[in-house]
Amino acid sequence: MQENTELAREEEKLHLQTLQILNKVQYSPRPSTLVAIFDYAQSVEEERRF
Repeated sequence: MQENTELAREEEKLHLQTLQILNKVQYSPRPSTLVAIFDYAQSVEEERRF
């Protein structure tokens, strides 16, 4: 039973560490990527009209 408790604590600790690391990750797409996304969205929208 104690082993399960220790594993649960370790798992919780690792989970919190992972969350802290993921909260530090920042994503900034390149302007060319944003242009491609918006161009694609516009083309899909135009296809739906016709």
